[in-house]
Amino acid sequence: MSEFEQAVNFWPLAAIFGLFWGSFLNVLALRWGSKYRGLTLAERSHCPKCQKILNWHELLPLISLILLHGRCRGCRKKIDLRYPGVEILTAVFLGGIVFKYGLSAQALTLSVAGSLLLIAALVDFETQILPDSLVASAFVLTLLVTLLLGQSALVNLAFPVSSWWRGALTGGLIIGAIFLLTRGKGIGFGDVKLATVLGSVVGMSGALLMLWSAFILGSLVGGTLLLRRRATLKTALPFGPFLFAGWLIALFWGRDIIAWYTQL
Repeated sequence: MSEFEQAVNFWPLAAIFGLFWGSFLNVLALRWGSKYRGLTLAERSHCPKCQKILNWHELLPLISLILLHGRCRGCRKKIDLRYPGVEILTAVFLGGIVFKYGLSAQALTLSVAGSLLLIAALVDFETQILPDSLVASAFVLTLLVTLLLGQSALVNLAFPVSSWWRGALTGGLIIGAIFLLTRGKGIGFGDVKLATVLGSVVGMSGALLMLWSAFILGSLVGGTLLLRRRATLKTALPFGPFLFAGWLIALFWGRDIIAWYTQL
């Protein structure tokens, strides 16, 4: 059986696993962030609004949301859409990784590193702080595997500018320049480190696409919030989630987008 055939057979299983894995990652992010800071994984989950302890059948990814009609069984208040959103995102991410990169060390590394960085992005979304330990762990993991595999970058999107260090420099220097120009007010130093790590995975071309996508997505979300008067020009938006989203675009569609662009 070819690698592609294996991927076709196993990506649905990876996606189903991703629903449960995404639920776990969301718990980690919430307990890392400010809302549930101090809670350990041994402590049972509860409704953040009425504090009702949740039973196992209320924690099934997506299924519980549907059975409960999107409301807490105790207080009947709506369940935050963040929960199914993270579960679906993780399912799509893991399923897409296996489908695109097969059953390989590369796919496993991207899955683990992506999980660490997803937690970091979720924490940044809530607290506007990117945990150094998560970002550094993802960097060490991806760099070690890249060197062990003898590749210029973990994901080669374009030749010959796909080396990991070119991608790291591209991501770090561009975001770092914005950090310096705005004196840390327009963007945080954590974003500089995150862009460096993400860029090292996808190389120089991928890093440029990632940044372009992140800026576009950030502008669209910021503009929408302004139009709906849910934010002002002084409202701070965490940039980590947009960098992560841009990285996903580079991972899944980077080669096609770069090929299309170079042909123009």
